[in-house]
Amino acid sequence: MIRPTLAISLFLLSKSATAAEYDRSDWGVWSDFDNDCMNTRHEVLLIQAHGTAKLSPDGCYVSTGRWFDPYTGKVFNRSSELDVDHIVPLKWAYDHGGGNWTAKAKVSFGNDMENLIAVDDGTNQSKGAKGPDEWLPPNHQYRCQYLADWKHLIEKYKLKLRSAEFRIFNKQLTACGIGK
Repeated sequence: MIRPTLAISLFLLSKSATAAEYDRSDWGVWSDFDNDCMNTRHEVLLIQAHGTAKLSPDGCYVSTGRWFDPYTGKVFNRSSELDVDHIVPLKWAYDHGGGNWTAKAKVSFGNDMENLIAVDDGTNQSKGAKGPDEWLPPNHQYRCQYLADWKHLIEKYKLKLRSAEFRIFNKQLTACGIGK
């Protein structure tokens, strides 16, 4: 059996591992860092559109375009049908080490383009704050890429998996041939 080598830490998380209760507003979602009136959500929609996206008259919002949702394998034409998902959810990150981050680090994570993806809003809502041990995209052809993205992001941010999560995640990565 090939065992992936992971630079992912294991830990047992207690309720007191974080300083305060989770508050989504601490993560700066959705910010407008370049002050162009377009927040991170709409920057993602603009970047991830296939072809030209139509903007609002003031140029601050993306209204229509063409997006391929890798979670479902479906194509969407209205931005209102999409959520911009945090591949590694904010609450999950909070519970796995991010709760102790500085305010600046939380905002950086909440707006990291590597962690953001335009997807079907209903599918994103069904995912919630679940990790890959509890939820995987319904599109089986995308699952290994999703897991590779998770691996990259939790290593990048030094997030820590619990023992049971690690075992499941390790099996998933092995099945995909990731981490060798």
